Amino acid sequence: MAKVAGLPGILDPAAVSEMLQIAWLHDSLEPDRRPYGTIVAEDLLSEGFSQVVVQGVVLLTPTPGVSHLAGIEHIISFGGLPTILVKLSDNEDNADPEWLATLPEDVQARLLAKYKPSMVMLRDAAPAKEWRG
Repeated sequence: MAKVAGLPGILDPAAVSEMLQIAWLHDSLEPDRRPYGTIVAEDLLSEGFSQVVVQGVVLLTPTPGVSHLAGIEHIISFGGLPTILVKLSDNEDNADPEWLATLPEDVQARLLAKYKPSMVMLRDAAPAKEWRG
């Protein structure tokens, strides 16, 4: 199954678990989205999430004042394959044509202008991290 999905060889179940945890938590550190209060990386560590998971979540959390593309470059430079794939999936979801069709045209154009370049960057970076998809 891993080779069909483009992942390297035999997948370690722990690596798959970490990728899923990063995906589930990828927006958890964004304070403007939390109705239950701010969560910080130390909270995730104290709840038992691994350093790999927390590092991935931190990398995926936008930094105020840093452009979207600069954030993508940072993810590519410092993130592993799971983090890159989670961000790519998130961007693909945000640029989904069916979802975009429900939005006003100006919003569609703004979102596509934001996500198309970052999806290219992430797809181009993934093979260097052993992605075969």
